[in-house]
Amino acid sequence: MTNQNSREVAAAEFSPPGQTAGPPKSRKTLSRIALIAAVALVVAGTVQTFVVLERNSASAPAPVVVQAEPYSPVEEQPFRDAALLQARTESQALLAPLLGMMVELEKMGAGIWAADDFAEMMQLGEAGDANYQQRLFEASLQSYELALDLANKIEAMAPIALERLVAEGATHLDNLEAEAATEVFELAEQIDAADDRVQTGLRRASQLDQVSALTLQATQLLETGDPDAALVAVREALSLDAQFESALVLRTQIEQTILDRDFDAAMSRGYSALAANNLSAARAGFNEAERLKPDHPLLADARNILASAGQAGSLGALRNSAENAASLEQWESSRDLWAQILELEPAAVEARVQLIRSQARMDLDQRIQAVLADPLRLRDDSEWQSAETILREARAIRDPGSRLLRQITDLSSAISRARTPVRLELRSDGETRISVLGVGDIGTFQTYPLDLYPGRYVILGRRSGYQDVRHEIMINGDTLRIDLEVVSTQSIDAL
Repeated sequence: MTNQNSREVAAAEFSPPGQTAGPPKSRKTLSRIALIAAVALVVAGTVQTFVVLERNSASAPAPVVVQAEPYSPVEEQPFRDAALLQARTESQALLAPLLGMMVELEKMGAGIWAADDFAEMMQLGEAGDANYQQRLFEASLQSYELALDLANKIEAMAPIALERLVAEGATHLDNLEAEAATEVFELAEQIDAADDRVQTGLRRASQLDQVSALTLQATQLLETGDPDAALVAVREALSLDAQFESALVLRTQIEQTILDRDFDAAMSRGYSALAANNLSAARAGFNEAERLKPDHPLLADARNILASAGQAGSLGALRNSAENAASLEQWESSRDLWAQILELEPAAVEARVQLIRSQARMDLDQRIQAVLADPLRLRDDSEWQSAETILREARAIRDPGSRLLRQITDLSSAISRARTPVRLELRSDGETRISVLGVGDIGTFQTYPLDLYPGRYVILGRRSGYQDVRHEIMINGDTLRIDLEVVSTQSIDAL
């Protein structure tokens, strides 16, 4: 039976972690609501008791005396109850993000790369669950908050852990530890699968054994004296893993070995050809050696030896060529050859004299050819006098060659023709008026003789009512008479 002089204040109903709860309120607000509710319950209970007692006293025939138990009031804790309620609500609100982060961190392998912190986070979560089950909501909330803070800390450590794992994986690769490298890079892949270094590390680890075997094969081939085959093997290794340090170092060593071998062979070919007085082959050998090692000190000696041998042979060959060119009256070639000899032997007096002679003969030859190429220029008095001077110089040459003799004859003839008139016999109809540009207006006639020096002339014919006629002739002195008819026959009315 219920004691109307006593009552119980119901505590907050227990709900385990993870069940749906109302939105959390502030502890201060919840405490006030709980206090008001508790006071309302006390007042309501007292009024009800008085009403019942009064009703019973009016209707009961006789009072019944009941021995009541001693009154023992229940201690009310509205503030405490409200605080517990808020702590429970806040604990439930923390569970979703905490559990999500725990799952994500476990997928990222945090239990391995942050083992201590991860274990502590899990212990705090378990402690929070235990406190929650015992309705120690404030302690539960504290454990959950600490666990969430630790989860955030572990998440912030992920980039640092990734860098450490990538470096550790690279060390395993350098130490040829393929399995260990794979384990480390797989763990790094759990943190960030999109990181290029991680994927490259996994690929390198999967090919490490093959790359290592090819590198070992290249080393053995180099040691047995086959650097070309060794280079093929090491290049194949680097095609699988371009970052494999041992292969990179070995490739440099192999390439240097091949370079040294080829350089020595080229120098040997050069010296062998030099000993056989084959200067072109010697030069080719030394040039190849220079291409391989441009700054090698031995090249300077080789060049000096080649230059000395070349100079000794070249001077004689150049002198013969220069003399042959002069005998053929190829004065420009002769001049260039004597100039080369002077470059090799600046003190050679003969070469200097012959250079001056070749230059003078080349100049004379060019001046004669210029006159012969355009003899009509001799109509000008200054040109005619210049040609006379050139002719005198040519005739003064001792021991002229056949070319100069022929030039002297042709030049003399050109000069003579330039001052020998040629008869131009003009014929017309007596009605066409004739004029010669540079000579004058002749008029109308049937025939008219003109004596003209060699040159170019224009003859015009005009007649009233007829179209003009024009004739251009060149008198070169090859013939002594030229006949030309000039008649205007085209009527303008007929056009």
